[in-house]
Amino acid sequence: MYHETVLTVRYVETDKFGIAHHSNHIIWFEVARTSLLRDIGLPYSRMESEGVSCPLLETRCHYRHPARFEDTLVVRTVITEMSPVKIRFAYEIVEAEHGYSIASGETLHAFVDGATGRPIRLNRFRPEMWGLLTKRSRPYFTSTGGQ
Repeated sequence: MYHETVLTVRYVETDKFGIAHHSNHIIWFEVARTSLLRDIGLPYSRMESEGVSCPLLETRCHYRHPARFEDTLVVRTVITEMSPVKIRFAYEIVEAEHGYSIASGETLHAFVDGATGRPIRLNRFRPEMWGLLTKRSRPYFTSTGGQ
């Protein structure tokens, strides 16, 4: 199963031909990722207020079809890898009306101490947060390992 976030391509995200600029896809990934975390009860604002940050380590995007001004998009998000030190999300952006794929990709994030920027083991640093993440993310976790 995957988490779904619905977006509409805004005018500001497009070029003079009405096509969304490629940089927006990474922003749409972020919107979907933070929506998934919020829906499992772990909003990013809570993580930060409790001293945990998740900096981006890698990102990848495969562009398949242009998104256009006022297209309704669905961003499907899953967690494909999770350990006490990192978490990986995969995304598929689909045009809602016709169902064709706009793009797919993934992001990898580390868990770090928000004050020092040093890597942490989330299960030791914030065990209650790790427990919530592992318990509530199960419907959106696709890998056989990591938990």
